[in-house]
Amino acid sequence: MKIFIVGLPGSGKTTLGKAFARAKGIPFIDLDHVIEQDQGRPIARIFGDEGEEYFRQLESSTLQRVITSSENFILSTGGGAPCFHDNMVVMKSSGKVVFLDISPEIIVSRLSQEDISDRPLFASEKSDDLLLRLKSFQVSRTPFYLQADIVLSAEKATVSSLDEALKN
Repeated sequence: MKIFIVGLPGSGKTTLGKAFARAKGIPFIDLDHVIEQDQGRPIARIFGDEGEEYFRQLESSTLQRVITSSENFILSTGGGAPCFHDNMVVMKSSGKVVFLDISPEIIVSRLSQEDISDRPLFASEKSDDLLLRLKSFQVSRTPFYLQADIVLSAEKATVSSLDEALKN
């Protein structure tokens, strides 16, 4: 089975995905890490050098390639991936999509300065600005995220709660 985890940046997609993959003995894939490996540079630099539209196209083509290259995996997307180039439709037609729902306030309280500087859309943000940016993302991206097959509260999401939701 192919499982895709979507949600706002900092919602816990990678943390839950890695734990679930370990528990189930299936590969874990972080889409942003695949892109960085393919490009030989960090996402922030791709954004800076080429711009967001270039990155979104690259993200979409990488997603397509990953989907066709493996039978079973759990994949965490970047926060914007489901919102561009019909990626949500592609993921839903290829497996199960899980949305980790969380408030922007909780994300800000979780992120360290290093976490913020590693994220290209947040790199220059101060804490108050980051909260406003996340709230803006929440408004624009939630309609895409809610197309997921499963919605879990990120604050309560565990390997067992994800496993249970996938069985239903």
